[in-house]
Amino acid sequence: MAFRASTFSIVACDPGSGELGVAVQSKFLAVGSLVPGVRCGTGAVATQAKTNSCFIGQALDLLERGIEPQDAIHRLVCDDPEPDVRQIGIVDGKGRSSGYTGKGCIEWAGHKVGENYCCQGNVLLGPIVLDKMAEAYESSQGDLPRRLLSALSAAEKAGGERRGRQSSALIVERPFHGMLGEAERSVDIRVDNSFWPIDELSKLLEIHRVEFAANHRDKCYPLEGETRKKFVEILRNMGYISVLGEKETIESIIDGLYGTFSVERPEGEGNISGELVHRVVEKWYEIEYERLKELG
Repeated sequence: MAFRASTFSIVACDPGSGELGVAVQSKFLAVGSLVPGVRCGTGAVATQAKTNSCFIGQALDLLERGIEPQDAIHRLVCDDPEPDVRQIGIVDGKGRSSGYTGKGCIEWAGHKVGENYCCQGNVLLGPIVLDKMAEAYESSQGDLPRRLLSALSAAEKAGGERRGRQSSALIVERPFHGMLGEAERSVDIRVDNSFWPIDELSKLLEIHRVEFAANHRDKCYPLEGETRKKFVEILRNMGYISVLGEKETIESIIDGLYGTFSVERPEGEGNISGELVHRVVEKWYEIEYERLKELG
C-alpha cells in the first residue's frame, strides 16, 4: 500500500555499539507507522515520498542475505511500477549506506550519504536541510538515539519540510538492549499528531531513560529536564521526597541514594548514573507491584 509521506529522515548505524536506527519527521499523521524499519544486526530502512511500505521487509531481507544497500535499492526500484515517486534510505549492520530519490519526488527532494548514515527528504525548503542534518549527526555526541534526534532537530531548524510538521518517530535496535533489558528494540517512541513533534519526541526520550533504565546502566547523564521530572516523581511516590521540600532536598536525597543502593556517584556536579536510576526504578516497580496485589 502506498501513501504520500513527504518528510525528512535519517537511517544510521553505530558499528561500535551495534545500534541501528531511524528517525523521521513529517507533515503526515503517524509517520512512524509507515516510514521506518529496523532489524537488529541487519539494517535500517526509511521509505518515503509515495511510500511503499513493502520496501521495509523486502530491503531488510535482502540485507540479511548479504546484499549491499546500493544493490538492494537497485533491486527494489527495478521491480517497482512507480520508481520515480519513491525515496529510500538504507544502512546495513556494517555501516554501509545508500539512498535513492526518484525524479518525480516533489521538490526540493534529495538524499545525502555519509559514513554509517544516509539522510533523505522531499518537499523540503532546500538542500540546506539535509546538509544541516548531516552536520549535526556527524558532530553530535552520545548514543545513537541522541545523535538521531540531534539530526532531526537540526533539519527542522534549517527549514524542514515546506508543508509544516505533524508527527515524528525514533526507532533504535541494539543486541540484548530491549525496552525491558532483553531482546533488541531499545527505543521505539513516536509522536503521532503535534504542532512540535520533535520537541515532544525529545521529552519522550528523556522519560524513556528513566522508565527503561535497565538500558542505560552503563551511562551517565545530567539530571535535568524530563529526566529529572520523572525521577523526582518516582522518588516522591517511593516516599523519599515531600512536595514542599523537593527543591531543598533533591540533591542531598540523591547523594543518600547512592549510599543506600551501594552505587558510586559519577564525577561532575549534577550528574547521575544509569545504574542508580535502574536500581531506584526497579525498587519502584517492586513497590507498585506489591501495592497492586494488595488492591486485588
